[in-house]
Amino acid sequence: MCSNIGQVLLRELGYYAAALKVLQNAYQIQEKTFQEGNQAFASTFSWYGSVYRDLKEYSKALDYFEKCLTIVRKTLPENHPDFGLTYSNIGDIHHLMSGYEKALAFHHKALNIQENIKRNPLKCATTYTN
Repeated sequence: MCSNIGQVLLRELGYYAAALKVLQNAYQIQEKTFQEGNQAFASTFSWYGSVYRDLKEYSKALDYFEKCLTIVRKTLPENHPDFGLTYSNIGDIHHLMSGYEKALAFHHKALNIQENIKRNPLKCATTYTN
């Protein structure tokens, strides 16, 4: 629920400080509710990464997307759509940080997953343009 509020604050309104506060509250609730490494943390880390990407704090964004990837690797099968999204997010950050070879590698991983799970062709097209 807190993550959903954070999403609205970030995506729809651009209230980054408020989004970070809501995400912090979500994280604190998750810490009390779930064991470390639970899939619930992956979504929160991904949203943290999105906020920091929008704030152009790319190192922080990368840290959070990598935390998300660590959890996704431990909790989901390799062909799960969350892998594609996370790889794409990490690729975006590497691109923004001028790490073009790493960006390309992560976008290839994302595209491979999207093509193999028969995702919406628009998702694949978006990955091709990244």
